[in-house]
Amino acid sequence: MVLPVNPPVEPMLAALTPTIPDGDRLLFEPKWDGYRCLVFRDGKDIFLQSRAGKPFNQAFPEMVTELLDVLPDRVVLDGELVVDVDGRLSFDALAERAQATADRAKAMAAETPARYMAFDMLALEEHDLMGVPGRDRRQALNTFVTSSDRGVVGAFTAAHRQELATRLAPLIVDGERNHPWLGPESQDGRRLPGAMKITRWRHEELPWVPLRQELVVEVRYEHTDGGPPARFRHNAQFVRWRPDREPRSCTYEQLEQPAGYHLDAVIRGEIPQ
Repeated sequence: MVLPVNPPVEPMLAALTPTIPDGDRLLFEPKWDGYRCLVFRDGKDIFLQSRAGKPFNQAFPEMVTELLDVLPDRVVLDGELVVDVDGRLSFDALAERAQATADRAKAMAAETPARYMAFDMLALEEHDLMGVPGRDRRQALNTFVTSSDRGVVGAFTAAHRQELATRLAPLIVDGERNHPWLGPESQDGRRLPGAMKITRWRHEELPWVPLRQELVVEVRYEHTDGGPPARFRHNAQFVRWRPDREPRSCTYEQLEQPAGYHLDAVIRGEIPQ
């Protein structure tokens, strides 16, 4: 990795002050309840550095993937990693990630994915910006965010989301006619989108919009849950549209059954055939 600014870099830390500073030349940033993280990207190589100079790549594998997808080929950013649970930042969930093994971190990334809150740009392409005034560096970051086709890291780009909204609007169902998640056809015991599921973390309904079954997409998934199975365990990832398939040809039977293990057999070390 050869960049205008290379790791390790000791980040500038906040200092306590008895009063709120004032002045036209000052910039303010929210206090995120997260981990300080510098991101170095050089082509296919990316390094997530902690405040102490340690790597965060293993603890936050989803960030490695997502940042490679959205960042310029050569860039250095300063910011914080955060994890939110039901819309509220959770430092406990974040701390668990930092201490997790590689396998555990991967599982937790699917359950509670992290986000990166960038607030400074230290280098871009061949330009070292560390000697540039902070206001100008922030403007460079704002320009990049504004021109990017993504302000958050998600499954779809902003442009793709707008395209989907336009494409799917004519398919919105009016009423409960002939939809498997509405009316009497939905009463088969499965948990449906939008259904209330009270847990210690979630107390609200999940909003959704029913559509006519006319389009088919291919998705990638990691786990299924229930029988025969009945639903995906985690969010599925969009792969491609399938104009060659009819909706009626897509059934639960096509999903691979999750491997089943009896707990007592696992404890005894038995491997099911």
